[in-house]
Amino acid sequence: MKSILLYCAALLIFLTQLPACSKKSSSSPSTAANSCKLTGINVVGGNAVETCSVTYNSDGKVSAIVQSSPGSTLTMTYTYSGNVIMMTTSGYTNGDVVIDSVVVNSDGLMLSDLERNIFDTSLTTYTYTGTEVASSIFQEAGQSPSATAYTFTDGDLTGTGPDETFAYNDKPSAPGDYIQLLQLLTYAAPYIRTAHQCISSTANGVTSNFIYAYDSTGKITQLVMTGSENATVNYSYDCN
Repeated sequence: MKSILLYCAALLIFLTQLPACSKKSSSSPSTAANSCKLTGINVVGGNAVETCSVTYNSDGKVSAIVQSSPGSTLTMTYTYSGNVIMMTTSGYTNGDVVIDSVVVNSDGLMLSDLERNIFDTSLTTYTYTGTEVASSIFQEAGQSPSATAYTFTDGDLTGTGPDETFAYNDKPSAPGDYIQLLQLLTYAAPYIRTAHQCISSTANGVTSNFIYAYDSTGKITQLVMTGSENATVNYSYDCN
């Protein structure tokens, strides 16, 4: 399966396996926060300072993400036709261009992702129970397929195996939370939706913690990662 990689922070953070949690409250974010678009992501990790800019088309869908770090710029562009999204990623130092052809369902969740680059081709397909991903199958050209099963508790992803667990707070999932951020910077469309904001991940005995700061309307303005990965992510929004 294509790992969820936070390119913008240059951090190898993966969601290949995802803890049982207690039932959360169902409070909703403010209308003001919901009407804003996440447009800027600034990441400070170690000695690196990196930025991502997100632009949208007239339909409010992401049209481009530019990820910039010293000596490197990756550009992801998106086009839409019905339930098909084409995402083209360029700017790799080896000259590679990655093209993802993604089919989404009526909820905007990925049904399939056909990825092609100069090295190989892979296909990932997803099945759902409602809006909760139930399983996926990943296959590279010439290789045997690999299947993953997912389980949810109270609307939050609770696992894909024994190696990684996640915990959540009681705040509704929102732009800038850990899982939304990773998918925004990696995929043309999400395949994981959680009810709440992830606050920690433990994989193979190593824990990463995610601490959020908010403005007066409830928007996430900062994500601090500590533990196995250390970085501070600051967000800016367009609320026009």
